[in-house]
Amino acid sequence: MDLMPGRLPTGRRSYGPGDIGSALELLLEYSHQDRFGEELGRGLDLLWEAAEPDLAQDEQEELEALADEVGITEAWLLVDFALADQWSLLDHFLMERGDTLEVGQRNFLLDLRETHLSLFEVREVVPGKGFVGTDLWSGDRFRISCPDLWPHLVRWDLLVGRLLCRPDGSVMFEFGTYPFPAGSSVEIRDRLRQHNDWLLSYEPNLSARTFMKRIGFLFHHLVIEFREGRRPSFLFPESSLITLRVYRCRDPEAAALLLEQAMDSFLGIRRYHWLFKSHAGRSTQVDPEAPQVRIRGRCLEAAGLEVMDLERLEERLSDLLPHSLEMLEQRRMTIEALREIESGQLEAASGTLAAVHGNLRSQLDAWLHTAQPEFKGLSPLDCSGDGEFMPSVLDQLKAFENRESRKPMHAKARYDFGWVWERLGSRDERA
Repeated sequence: MDLMPGRLPTGRRSYGPGDIGSALELLLEYSHQDRFGEELGRGLDLLWEAAEPDLAQDEQEELEALADEVGITEAWLLVDFALADQWSLLDHFLMERGDTLEVGQRNFLLDLRETHLSLFEVREVVPGKGFVGTDLWSGDRFRISCPDLWPHLVRWDLLVGRLLCRPDGSVMFEFGTYPFPAGSSVEIRDRLRQHNDWLLSYEPNLSARTFMKRIGFLFHHLVIEFREGRRPSFLFPESSLITLRVYRCRDPEAAALLLEQAMDSFLGIRRYHWLFKSHAGRSTQVDPEAPQVRIRGRCLEAAGLEVMDLERLEERLSDLLPHSLEMLEQRRMTIEALREIESGQLEAASGTLAAVHGNLRSQLDAWLHTAQPEFKGLSPLDCSGDGEFMPSVLDQLKAFENRESRKPMHAKARYDFGWVWERLGSRDERA
């Protein structure tokens, strides 16, 4: 694997953590001058024009809070946005006050000036450190350090962020990241290409770096669009209900307490039956056909819930009880298989897992051979080697593999998608 931190135009100068914070404080203070107010207002309008009138007020406030938290939009305004004279606010700051800065402060800002937002795909998570990711615009691959972010990542996740190579050689995101759904890379890159072609028609000598600085606002527009509900279509046409999903739960009492306190916030207004024997020894009698969530031994069972409810439940529990759940099954099981799983022995459930994996293989094989309208009536297998449709085929496959990887599950129980990539002739692209 060819990692290229040296391709970043940063990391050549020396500065420390204290220089970063103090330099940004000075830059922010400088930006509050009245002479910049109108132009920075124009930049804010550019960032938010995609939100009106389609985004509801509460949704816009939520997105603004996210933007403020990660600092991406503010950084774009100060570092990338071109004022009327085509210089950024950071350019003006360095030209007017650069000589008054301490050496470390100035070095950091000079490196920061060379950065821009870009789209990164997670290729490999490195536990305890970060991940190996590919810049999907330049094609460069980096080992990115993010000790706080890596536990939340799986393969094929998409992130927009600003990479900075620190003096010690580590490559990190500066000012946080925006996540995008796995499987949306083709759509995002198509939008970037449209803007690139348009700008090149006016400025034939436009550099890649200048282009990425100019269109940073587009990532913010895409965040708004995806939050409004536009998502890549799911890989398989399947039932909206999963008969039974069973998890081994390391701390069933804690999970039960959280569910009893906050189930409504997990599942919204949908009616359900919450089954958990109370400390008084009472249990609830319910319609066996109704959706159910319950603790049985050291397992948590969810039956009859819709897929979106299950995902919401998993995400919330994973946030509140990290590493507490391991998904063992996601289809109807026999009583014997359920008892084997309840014993807590993954090996005892190997027959059940084999059945699940066999079912998944059948679905994937059907997908490979099913004609799809977006590929002009061709199946994914027919598109193998086709330059027009193959990127979208692989995006669909990445979306499903990413979805499977997100399920709380023992590593030994995870399904290996390698054979699908092999059939599509794209094994090297997965490496």
